[in-house]
Parts: sequence; structure tokens; C-alpha cells
Amino acid sequence: MEYEPLIYTEQGVVYLFSRYWSEIRVLKNEIKEITDTHTHFPDFYYINKNGSECGLEFEYLLSKFGNHLSQLSTLKDEKIDFILVVYWEEDKDKIELINNLKEQGINSKFICLKDYFSPIVLRINGKLVCKWILDNKEMKFTEIYDYDSIKKSTKILLKNNIRILHKKRRLYRTIGWDITQSDNIEFSHWRYIHFYTTDTEFNESEIPSKLFVKPKSYKHIVGYFDIVCGIKIKKEDSLIKNYFTNYYFYPYVKRYNDSTCFLYKSFNILPFATGKRLYDILIQKNIRIDTPRSKKIYDLQLIKEIDAIIQV
Repeated sequence: MEYEPLIYTEQGVVYLFSRYWSEIRVLKNEIKEITDTHTHFPDFYYINKNGSECGLEFEYLLSKFGNHLSQLSTLKDEKIDFILVVYWEEDKDKIELINNLKEQGINSKFICLKDYFSPIVLRINGKLVCKWILDNKEMKFTEIYDYDSIKKSTKILLKNNIRILHKKRRLYRTIGWDITQSDNIEFSHWRYIHFYTTDTEFNESEIPSKLFVKPKSYKHIVGYFDIVCGIKIKKEDSLIKNYFTNYYFYPYVKRYNDSTCFLYKSFNILPFATGKRLYDILIQKNIRIDTPRSKKIYDLQLIKEIDAIIQV
């Protein structure tokens, strides 16, 4: 398998670990031999480089490891004082978990498996396909199309009376994202695509300069789009269909009528600590970003605080 599937479950993390642990230096240097696997906590036992037996637990979301803190007696019964936690999405402060384990006499190491894979975007049979690939295969992929060509095509739409909505300079918005319903794309892949489409129809005054993404059930912002403009889709049109076919991840479908496509210059992934701080300040300002609807942020003072947090 040259390209790997997207990872949305704990089983996906186990798959990548099982296939690549001996090739990922940080794991290769830690694990000498896998000794046992089971369905209860912890998932695996292994012998480390010093010859000691250790526990190994997999999670998709790091926060889910907190559910096992009440089960640490399992490790103590086996006279195991070290656990390795391998996860995919860092949605919680791992330092807090490390300290909690240490208070209970368990040393630990946390490894975000996503850090060792790169997102790639390929065109296969005329469609854009997003995947992951192990970094040390030395295959690096960037955009499969020239961003300048997108801008030229956008101007063609404008000349043909397809309305382009230009962003309001100092308007930010937040959007929800249900990761469990997306089987084709992961946040990191947005860096290579340049389009985000929503079924919501936006007006001229509602086009943001930045669009922040918060996944459902997460307590932090994962990143934001730097918006160039919005394209209001009002009808089926061959120009629009070709535009989507050439540049967009999903094919054009009829439900895109009366919706908005955002063209963005870049998608910026935020470190967990930054995304958590941003989430907290928005909650403090009574911006209800835990609801699925997009929320407008137009208060200039709050925008300045956001800029300071994300270091714009």
C-alpha cells in the first residue's frame, strides 16, 4: 500500500501503529517487542529497550484516555509502572494527563501518531483524493494545481456574470465540523485544496476574512481559513461545474444551488494550546461556538484579541 487511508477511529491508529512502529524512530527506540494484545485496558503490553514490560494504549482522541484513569489498578496489579499512549488527535493537554498518572505512581510517554505522517492530495480518475503518507518515505506532495490558475478562473466567472462576493475586511466567523461524517478529508488536507463549500447561502456583508473551524465535541479551535472571496452559487451552470471539476475536492452536485463556495489563500492549523486559548476566550465572550451554525465575530476589540492569540 503506497498511500494510507484517513484515520477517524482508534482502530485506524492501531492499524498505522502496527504497520509502521518499527519505521518510526521514536517508537522503534522505545519498543523492543510486543508481548500481548487484548481488548481490555491496556490494549497492548510490550518490552521496552531496557527489558522492562510496559503498557500500551491507543486512542483516536487524546481526551478519551481520561476514561482509563480509574483503571490504573490493572497496571499496578501486573507490577507495571510505565504506559505508552499512542493517539491521533490532540484535543486535550497531555501535560495534565502525564501529571495525573505520575500522582498515581505511573510514568508515561504520549506520542501523537499524526506527527509522523504527511497529508497529500492526488488526482485519481479525475477526482481529488486526500490521503496520509508516512514522512520517511520521502514523498512530499503540494498543491496539484497552481493557485494562480484558480484566481484566473474566478475572474472568468466574474466576467460571465457569476457573482463574486468579496470579503468584509474585519469580519471573522466560526463554523462547526462533524468529523465523524467526513470520510474523505481531514483538517490537515485543507492546506492543499483552497476551497470550502457550505450549503448556507451567505450575503455580501457576511463573507469573513477569517473562518475558524471547531470540530463537534472538541474544546478547541483546530485552525482557520484566510478567505479571499465567496462565490454565490445560484444555478446549474457549465462554468461552475467545470470550475468544481478542476479545483474542488467534491464533485459539483445540484444541492450546491443557493449555497456559497469560499476561495481561501491558506488554511492555518493551530497548536492545541493556541486553539484551546482561542476557544476559551470566545466562550467567555458569549459566542456560542458549540452550536452548528456559523457565528459572526465583528467586534474590533475581540478581533484584535484573536489576532494576538494566533499571532497575526
